[in-house]
Amino acid sequence: DGLETYAELRKFNAHQRVILISGFTRAASNIAKAQQMGAGTYLRKPLTIESLAATIRSELDKGRVDSRVQPMKQPKNRILIVDDEPMIRKIFGMIVLSEFAEMIVDQVSNGREAIESFQKGVHSVIIMDLQMPEMDGRETFMEIGRLCNQNSWMLPSVIFCSGFSPPESLNTIIREGGIHCLLRKPVKADVLLHAVRQRLRA
Repeated sequence: DGLETYAELRKFNAHQRVILISGFTRAASNIAKAQQMGAGTYLRKPLTIESLAATIRSELDKGRVDSRVQPMKQPKNRILIVDDEPMIRKIFGMIVLSEFAEMIVDQVSNGREAIESFQKGVHSVIIMDLQMPEMDGRETFMEIGRLCNQNSWMLPSVIFCSGFSPPESLNTIIREGGIHCLLRKPVKADVLLHAVRQRLRA
């Protein structure tokens, strides 16, 4: 399939640029894995000639960036905590640092702040509340995904946290993405650390 083919191509050229195309929702897991490996924009079928041409133009133009400018890399030592409750942010931060003392832990209170922080830091793991003012966790995740596609950044692993039943759209993201998970609040320290540990090793 496309993911296996891309993996083989990278053995010959680690910087091979690829545009992902699919008409199946069940391909979301493979799309996420391919983009983690470095694949570019994902286009959903049916396509228009205009959208395909614009995407090819965009991918070609990425190769014209000044060679002195290094692409933004995703650090393995940066975690973002997103929650509108200050005490929860503080507790989660203390829990993470208790085991991962070398981590840089950024904390923000809503989805819009999360997007701004991610653009600056490109975190490898995001711990994010679902119910938040301005932008909820699912909307924030979708915008971060769009930014990753646009800039060829690796999609971060997201640990969603909520005390409420998640919408089916979120269950689909978790089920098909393969790199995300949902934890029910209140979250125990060992459960949170296990989830973080798994995603840092991914």
